[in-house]
Amino acid sequence: MRSLLSLVHSVSKSLLLLNDLCRVLPGSAERYQGLNSDMLNRSSLTQRWLQTLFLVAISSFLLTGCGGGAPAGPPTDDDGIIESFVTELPDRATQPKLWEEAFVAGSAPADAKPYQMIQVEPQEVSVDENKATVMVTITSGATPAEGEPVEWTLEKTGSDWKFSSAPLKVISQ
Repeated sequence: MRSLLSLVHSVSKSLLLLNDLCRVLPGSAERYQGLNSDMLNRSSLTQRWLQTLFLVAISSFLLTGCGGGAPAGPPTDDDGIIESFVTELPDRATQPKLWEEAFVAGSAPADAKPYQMIQVEPQEVSVDENKATVMVTITSGATPAEGEPVEWTLEKTGSDWKFSSAPLKVISQ
């Protein structure tokens, strides 16, 4: 809020300076002897045009720069919560406590290191009461992993979703 007030203050000061500048630039008729009224009218029109252009530019900046809405909060529906949770898994893999907490007891992969180097993108979320499956596309850096999307499963324990399985590769049966 303070930065918005500061911006408005700066804009109003700029407008006052522009107004003063427009008055001084063309000068007065005494300064420019020999100017006819047609020339003075054109410079007055130019001043007004510049002021209008400046106001339009500042207004459009303020309107587009402010966003106009409240910042988006965390998702509240199960699909959104699960998608967010899935995309956070590589970050959780860098912290052992968060890694263990992300999985149902005893189902966390022993080696979290491979998960630290991937990016995951949930493709399809399916929720059935306290169980969910997510089709996940895994990429490593800029190179997509080979194969089809992988199915990860989650279970709701209390109010939290936890992974019951999150394989990196499709297991052939």
